[in-house]
Amino acid sequence: WNDHVLCRAAGWRRIPDETNFGRILRTFTQQNVNEMETLNHRIRVGIWRSALRFGSSVVGALPRIVIDVDSTVKTVYGNQQGVSVGYNPHKCGASSYHPISAFCAETKEFLQGWLRSGSAYTGNSVVEFMQQLLAHLPNRTRILFRGDSGFFAGNYWIFSMIETRTI
Repeated sequence: WNDHVLCRAAGWRRIPDETNFGRILRTFTQQNVNEMETLNHRIRVGIWRSALRFGSSVVGALPRIVIDVDSTVKTVYGNQQGVSVGYNPHKCGASSYHPISAFCAETKEFLQGWLRSGSAYTGNSVVEFMQQLLAHLPNRTRILFRGDSGFFAGNYWIFSMIETRTI
């Protein structure tokens, strides 16, 4: 496919083949991934500022937001890095990933995502996930965290983290 707006914004004649992106991303170290996450959050803040100038409602300007956190199981085939067998309601015993994602309910904006192995329990790393996300949101914004009960099972730290943020 070809996205004319993206091509024009990026100065491309056509969108590079997805295999080019995969080849580049396979060379990334964990530090590169962390730098890309930080860059993504910085770009988002710039977009929020631009949107505010045009009167749009963005997360950075809302006094209160609802963050929906959810996880899903993605079945994979072949020898993929980081996959493992875990709970998979679609293909029992198949290798999978178990990513976790956060969205803003008001704007439907994707805020953050982590790719986890298929054996990761729903609540694994949710505290660290939320700490990273909250570090990139305005302190003045009150946040309501909404997630399945699996995020809270044994994760009592998440309550203290939420309370210290005055969410």
